[in-house]
Amino acid sequence: MPHFQKRIRFICSRAGSCDSKKYKKKHPNRQRKLGPKRIGCKCCLTVKTYPGVSTVLAKYVKEHNHPTNEANLPYVRMSKKTRELIAALARKKTSAQEILDSVHQGAYGDDDEVFSSLEDRLPAFRDEFVELRDVRRIIKQIEAEEIRLDSNDGRSTLRWVEKLRARGALLGFKSRTDTPPSGSGLDTDTFTLMVQTKWQQTMYEERGGGMLYIDATHNVTMYENLNLTTIIVRDEWGHGKQRTNKSSISLLNF
Repeated sequence: MPHFQKRIRFICSRAGSCDSKKYKKKHPNRQRKLGPKRIGCKCCLTVKTYPGVSTVLAKYVKEHNHPTNEANLPYVRMSKKTRELIAALARKKTSAQEILDSVHQGAYGDDDEVFSSLEDRLPAFRDEFVELRDVRRIIKQIEAEEIRLDSNDGRSTLRWVEKLRARGALLGFKSRTDTPPSGSGLDTDTFTLMVQTKWQQTMYEERGGGMLYIDATHNVTMYENLNLTTIIVRDEWGHGKQRTNKSSISLLNF
C-alpha cells in the first residue's frame, strides 16, 4: 500500500509510444510530413502529499528527448478558439481549403508585413501549423453529428426511421424483431430499410413505366453481408436517376 496521501503526475504530451501491434499502416512505405507525436519523452513532474505533513514534495525530470518551443508547435493541441472556428465554418459547409486559408490568415496576420530578420519575427503560433488533415478531421466529426444520431447504431437507425417517416421519405422498414409482412418472403431475422424521397417518388411515377435498373453493392460498411440496392430509371437524356434505396441485413440487432 502506498504511504503517500495523494500523487499527481504531469507528463509531456509526447510521452508514451504508438503501439504498432494495434495499428497497422495501410501504406507502410509512405513518408509522413510530420513524425509521430508520441516518442517516449520522459519529461514529467510528480507531486505527492503525505498524511499529517504540510510540505508538498515534488520530483521533476526536465530533460525532453525532442526539440521544444517553436520546433515542437506542430505536435501541440490546437487552441479551443481555433477548433471552434473550424467547426463553425464546417457547419456552414465551407470547403476544407477555405477553412484552412481562414485559419492561416488569422495566424500570419498581414501578408504585407515584412520582417528584416528572424529576430524581428513575431513568435510562432500553433495555428501556423494547422494542416488540411486537421481541418478534415474536425469536418468529419461535424458530419458524424448530423449522420450518427446516437452512439448505438441500432438506436441511431431507429431515430433516422422517425426522421424519414416525418419527411414522408420512408417507403418501408422492418427490424429483426418485427414480424415479416405477409407475402413478403422475408426471413424473420431480416432487417430492411427502404427510402424514397418525394422527388424520387415523382420521378418514379413519371418514368418508372419504362425500363428500370437495379444496382447492388455488397459489404460497403462495417457490417458483413450488408446489401445496398438502388433502383434507377432513365431520364429524357438516357441518364440514370436514383429512385429507391433498400438495405437488407440479417445480422444487425435492434
